[in-house]
Amino acid sequence: MADRTIPHRISFQKMGSFHSLPIRIKLLAIIVGICTLALLLSAGLETILNWSGERKILMEGLSVTADMLALQSTAPLEFLDAKAARENLSALQANPPIRKACLYNDAGTEFASYIRPSENGASDTSCSPLRMPGSVVRWDSMETFHDIMHNNRKVGSIYLERSLSDMYQRLTEQLLYKVSIIFFVVVLVWFSSSYFQRRISQPIIELAWLTRRFSLDRNQRIKAVKIGEDELGELVDAFNEMMEEIHLNEQQLSKTNEELHMAKELAEAASRAKSEFLANMSHEIRTPLNSVIGLTELLLETELTAQQESHVRTALSSGENLIELINDMLDFSKIESGKLELDPIAFDLKASVEDTAELFTTKTREKEQQLELLVYFAPGTPQYVVGDPVRIRQILSNLLSNAIKFTQAGHILIALEEVHEPLPPEQIKIKISVRDTGIGIPADKLQMIFDKFSQADVSTTRKFGGTGLGLSICKQLANMMQGEVTAESTPGEGSTFSATVILARDTKEAPLSDYARLKEKRVLIIDSTEPSRMILATQLAQANVSSASTDDIRTALAMLAEAHKAGTPFDFILCDCILPMTSSEAFTQQVKTLYPGIVIIMVTALAEKGYTQIFASAGCDAYLTKPVRGSQLLDLLIMIFEAKRSGKTLSMLTPLVVFRKNIPTRNNGDSTFLEGAEILLAEDNRPNRDLVIKLLDNFGCRTTAVRNGEEVIEAVKTKTFDLILMDCQMPEMDGFEASSLLREMKKRGEIADMPIIALTANAMKGDREKCLESGMNDYITKPLRKTALRSALMQWLPPKEKRVGAWSQQ
Repeated sequence: MADRTIPHRISFQKMGSFHSLPIRIKLLAIIVGICTLALLLSAGLETILNWSGERKILMEGLSVTADMLALQSTAPLEFLDAKAARENLSALQANPPIRKACLYNDAGTEFASYIRPSENGASDTSCSPLRMPGSVVRWDSMETFHDIMHNNRKVGSIYLERSLSDMYQRLTEQLLYKVSIIFFVVVLVWFSSSYFQRRISQPIIELAWLTRRFSLDRNQRIKAVKIGEDELGELVDAFNEMMEEIHLNEQQLSKTNEELHMAKELAEAASRAKSEFLANMSHEIRTPLNSVIGLTELLLETELTAQQESHVRTALSSGENLIELINDMLDFSKIESGKLELDPIAFDLKASVEDTAELFTTKTREKEQQLELLVYFAPGTPQYVVGDPVRIRQILSNLLSNAIKFTQAGHILIALEEVHEPLPPEQIKIKISVRDTGIGIPADKLQMIFDKFSQADVSTTRKFGGTGLGLSICKQLANMMQGEVTAESTPGEGSTFSATVILARDTKEAPLSDYARLKEKRVLIIDSTEPSRMILATQLAQANVSSASTDDIRTALAMLAEAHKAGTPFDFILCDCILPMTSSEAFTQQVKTLYPGIVIIMVTALAEKGYTQIFASAGCDAYLTKPVRGSQLLDLLIMIFEAKRSGKTLSMLTPLVVFRKNIPTRNNGDSTFLEGAEILLAEDNRPNRDLVIKLLDNFGCRTTAVRNGEEVIEAVKTKTFDLILMDCQMPEMDGFEASSLLREMKKRGEIADMPIIALTANAMKGDREKCLESGMNDYITKPLRKTALRSALMQWLPPKEKRVGAWSQQ
């Protein structure tokens, strides 16, 4: 391997542990360490054996010396010749290690002694006391006692003490010699190991270097050189095979990435094409539907026979179903492409749900049997929240549409409640449930109904219609709001669909009410539907109004009599207009006869023409339609309470009267507000243009119609209008460009400020933003509904005194 440097030096400051050392150092350390340890153990063992052997030899020599002296000292001891004895002992001067020698007579008294002076000039002149014969070895010396015998008789004893310093000197010299040999052996082992270990460490070091090089330059063509057939050779082969595999994988990955990039571009192009196609199809379908639905609504306002009215309503219903299908397809497309975004704003959750429910009351009243729609807002549930009200209404609308579709009689209950779970303080979890008494769904079909284009039974598609997209859209919308959609059902009894969403708390405080005046009032609720009784009682309890309830007339009469007898009569009666056992009219007349001061409010799930006269003739004071709004009910009681307190006589109170009281606007109650307004209509499609002109004529407006944006510009140069209705898709100059030019002309002072409302068949993401950015004030989608057009005109038309007609009159 050329052109590479293998590091041989180690920075010991950077070593964290033995495991972090290079393998070359590890091998050397192991080899040298083991050799050094073996040599040291061998030398140490030999030294110990030498020390033990030396001591034994020296002890034997000392014993021999003692025996010789004992033999020479027999005569001096026999003849008590102390001088001769000392001369015998002085011969020990020739044996330097002997430090002391003492002779004792048979009485144990010291007879003669020899003491060698110490090296520092001092000497120990004392001998050890006489003791039993034997030898003693100490760390630095050894001593022995021998008895002196003559003719088998003890004539005395001899004591010798020998120094061991000479032995330790010899052992030290031997040890130094061994250490020197070990040092030279270790050095020899180090250099020889450094040479021979490279045959093992070098291939591993080279593989590590190649690995680092690959991590830096990603060169898959580098190869390791094989130098043997051992395990290291196998490791080199495995490394080369791995590099080859990486090279092949990199090539495959590069090819796959190119294919994915191309597929992504194709998918994005297909998605754009699909979105454009859906937008164009939406525009093309909505444009003729605008005329169909608009003219059908106008036709219903004319004199028709029963059969003609039935046919017209069928056509209107079919057009509405088609619009619903188009909306589902658009939402499904936006969700799948990831273009559907939430638009969180502060809103009144309770009012939003009640408004949505009210839109579906027409469909419930079309059922052959009575179908009640009820709304229950659980106490403690936050009313003011921050979220996307449009998507919440969409979820609720889909669930309600399904419930109405599959429920022929009974009731549908919308329930809202807060789910208490660990969440950040600013967040809340809301559960919206729709419970019906319809046909129900088998348990094995519950999960399938949330799949796209799926329904519980294929036959339901033929019997009830639908695309199977509604629940799938609900599920995905709930997921976007960190919630989910679940279902429970019992075939033949009904179903409950629940959606949970995470919303933010709104700091807005609920407006103060004057419901405290109703605190001492009592209400009797008579309704055959248990959920309806519970909802009415809950709504009354929010204003601290006490109530009692029953489900039949006879019990109600008994409760009225008992309360009157106890001195706590009921002030109000809330009575369902369809009750068993007797007619509501007969019950009303009977109650008015017995209790003239009581107020009777009829509650009905129907809203047919002439109901005001029917209830008034029956003696009722007011009536409300289901689902009953809590605020509407309490406001009605306040209106009646104030009228009775002031002595006024009220005519029949209807939901419309209460509604107008609750929503004061600048145009409230003025049926002539739209009359005389000068409207400029820009619409290129003749049927649509004729439809809008007829709607505006019905409102009493004066209309000038043009076909494109250029004609709009010319028209405003010669005349000022109160409002402009602008189609977005027109030839020559579209509505967006025309609106931008109008706003530029306004800035230059060439024309007056005129509100612009977009009329478009487009309903894709970004259409509303595009309209507002071009200078338009509002946005209405086709098919154009009479109520939507009227609402927009009421909002954006200037007051009558500031209109063009008023200027001309002045």
